[in-house]
Amino acid sequence: MRKKLTFLFIIIMFASTVPLFTKNVESLNTDTSSGTVWSEHIQPRLTVNNTHFIYNTTWGLYMFPKLQPYICSYASRNNEVMVSFSTFWVNTSKPLSPFNPTVLIADNTFFKVQVDAYQLATKAATLTQEWSFNRSDKPKISVKLNKANWNYGSFKIFWVVSGWNYIKDEAKAINCDATLTYWRKGVSVEVVKNENQTEWDKMLIIDWSDEGLADVYYGRLNLFTYNLAVVKVDFNVDDTYVDPSLVGTSTSAYANSYPFQRKEFYANGLIWKFYSDGTNMVYKTSSDGVTWSAATAIREATYGYRFSVDFNGTHLAYAYASSASGDSLYWRMGVPNSDGTITWSAPEQVAVAGASCGIHLLFLANLCA
Repeated sequence: MRKKLTFLFIIIMFASTVPLFTKNVESLNTDTSSGTVWSEHIQPRLTVNNTHFIYNTTWGLYMFPKLQPYICSYASRNNEVMVSFSTFWVNTSKPLSPFNPTVLIADNTFFKVQVDAYQLATKAATLTQEWSFNRSDKPKISVKLNKANWNYGSFKIFWVVSGWNYIKDEAKAINCDATLTYWRKGVSVEVVKNENQTEWDKMLIIDWSDEGLADVYYGRLNLFTYNLAVVKVDFNVDDTYVDPSLVGTSTSAYANSYPFQRKEFYANGLIWKFYSDGTNMVYKTSSDGVTWSAATAIREATYGYRFSVDFNGTHLAYAYASSASGDSLYWRMGVPNSDGTITWSAPEQVAVAGASCGIHLLFLANLCA
């Protein structure tokens, strides 16, 4: 079965005046003067100039240079460049170089490009990228490797992202301008511009959670003719397709909104993914990112943006608010088990009594601390 990769570059902005309700829970109320989150959706639109294919989307600008259309850069809706270089390539026993890039399709919602991978004068394979853009969902990409004269043993498709140089690791930042280093297995990475926490009002989220666990590296990498400080994601050995797996269906258009809220983590050999099915807050688990358990309901939640989840390595916790005026902020903590169940520490509790303006969007920071 073909697996699929869903991924997202997105900028999240909060003003410094966002109220701190407790030392562990932050909230953005319905007064948009306290922060900015882009909620309006726009139809994707392709612009072609002398040098680039440029997609203007709900999530920002995705730009592909005509000379190297297998490379993407990304700018926020504010036109701030956060990713200067991103591409997918192949690790093998011998280095491969890109040749003969060809744009096969370029319209307002779809971009398809292929590039040959050569080892010296021998064509080893062709990589094809397909990008899908639409009004309301995150951009999706699929990468396919077709072998030609392949004599290089096992391989891994990998993804590199370069631009902002600091991985956000809870309360500290890891500088990617270093020797290439293995970090951990994961399903997403949060990237910030610098080490100064007071300037972490913007965040780049690199997400491949629908693909499942992958090995994450950071540091300097020589690739093609470039030397870059990167986040590098290595997918499964000998996997010729990188594409989304179906996690669940939902009647809610906001099943796992918003991207700055945490909705998944890895614990006890399982990927845990939380979303709204249109009626309830539910979760599924998977050991490989391909085959998923049945959904388990936790509580009522018609929209995904009404809750967020945190995991500290031992405990998980969620916070929930309905956004109705006067409603409270609710909280619950438990332990995720290796069989896919959760052992709750106590029933759901009121964390913050109702506010007259209503609590609208939630961002959890070290909720389990």
